[in-house]
Amino acid sequence: MNKIIEVLEKRQSKTKGVKGGGLFSWDIEDVEKLWEELCQLENGHFFEDDTNLIFYTTENKKIGFEDILEKFGDKRHFRTAKTSGEIIYLSCEYNITKNVINDGIFEITDEVGHYIKLRVEPMLKELPIEKKVYKSIRLTGDEISLLSIGYAKKLFSNPKKGDIYHENHYDRSSTFYFNLEHYSSLKTSIAIVMKKAKNSDIPKNPSFYDLGGMINQAQISNKENIEKLKLYIQLGITTDFVE
Repeated sequence: MNKIIEVLEKRQSKTKGVKGGGLFSWDIEDVEKLWEELCQLENGHFFEDDTNLIFYTTENKKIGFEDILEKFGDKRHFRTAKTSGEIIYLSCEYNITKNVINDGIFEITDEVGHYIKLRVEPMLKELPIEKKVYKSIRLTGDEISLLSIGYAKKLFSNPKKGDIYHENHYDRSSTFYFNLEHYSSLKTSIAIVMKKAKNSDIPKNPSFYDLGGMINQAQISNKENIEKLKLYIQLGITTDFVE
């Protein structure tokens, strides 16, 4: 819940009570109690999401609309007016106006006409989930073995969990999907290894150099739901995933 920062304005209704015993009847005690509750919003709290618009008094009294989705479909059931500057939500108990230009400004009028204008700590807007980018390349069984050797001998930077996914094909080949960050690291690792090849124990085998060439040919993938594919695990070798 977010804080109610300040009361900008408040006005007590001049209503002294309405007699008659019907639904819309109040005595003087009711009117005074409603005013007291509204004033207790000062230093209270506020919460809003798709199904709730609730103000909490310092006595934890709730003012507003709760679980609207369950009852009416969504909060728009109470939207009686919308302009470029405000949205009005209305029920038989409260009329709540939300200022859409000055974020965090609300006006509340209760059923007897008491009025209060509040500044609340705006709810944080959920950040959009950033879609991960992957580069893909189809590798043969021999190339996959060489890739595993490179990781096992720590010639290449170890992948973190979720950096590499793959899908197998009938001919023992697999399409590998490298998270863009790890792909960049892998390319750098391979380049460094190749420079040191003459003085290292890297197999003097053209296939090992060909692996680097294949990795360089990887293209950005447009495939959906890559994270639902198999995580890359080195068969027969303990995978040293960095959590």
